[in-house]
Amino acid sequence: MHPSTEFIRPSKMSQHQATKQFESVIKADLNRWFEESDLDVEQLSAAAVRAIEDWLDEDTVEFEAD
Repeated sequence: MHPSTEFIRPSKMSQHQATKQFESVIKADLNRWFEESDLDVEQLSAAAVRAIEDWLDEDTVEFEAD
C-alpha cells in the first residue's frame, strides 16, 4: 500500500490529517460508484447528501470513560 493511502487510525493523527484521509476515502467511494454503477454525478451527490442528513438525524448514545 502506498504510504499516502495507508489507513491510520483517526485517533492517532491531527485533525487536519484525519479530515484529509476522510475526504480521500469518500472521494474513492464516489469514484468507484461512478465507474461501476449506472448512477450519474447528480444521483450520487443527492444520495450522499441524503445519507449525511440521515446520519445527522440518528440518535446517538454517548458513553463516558470510567
